[in-house]
Amino acid sequence: MNSICVEWKYLTSKWDYSHCLYAYLHPKTFQILYIGKAYRHSVRKRMKGNHKEELYKYIINSYNTSKLKVIVGEFILEDGRRLSEELVTDIESLLIIRLKPPGNIQNRKSRNYIRPGTCVICEGAWPHKRSRFIDK
Repeated sequence: MNSICVEWKYLTSKWDYSHCLYAYLHPKTFQILYIGKAYRHSVRKRMKGNHKEELYKYIINSYNTSKLKVIVGEFILEDGRRLSEELVTDIESLLIIRLKPPGNIQNRKSRNYIRPGTCVICEGAWPHKRSRFIDK
């Protein structure tokens, strides 16, 4: 079985992460509200712009908060394995389909299982009780 570890940490002043995942958390409950990827652009760029306006409106209206905690997930790969945009997309999709964050609309009901047997392990600041996800 192929294992991929995602080491999550809270986003503080460094916003230029790329080739990673990120998640918006409710500031009090730490519920995962949205999972995204930053590959070609930084987390900073992915969090800004018109493409996120509807998401922010939804969070403000549904959760009565305009503040979010943000965590960033960096990949720790087995020796010889390389990180690609497709791999990042597959892991993002796997987490979305299994956790169904309310802010994610795409990939919530179905996905193509491209990497059967791959095990994704979330560590560090990961707030969910489930931390191991296997692509079946």
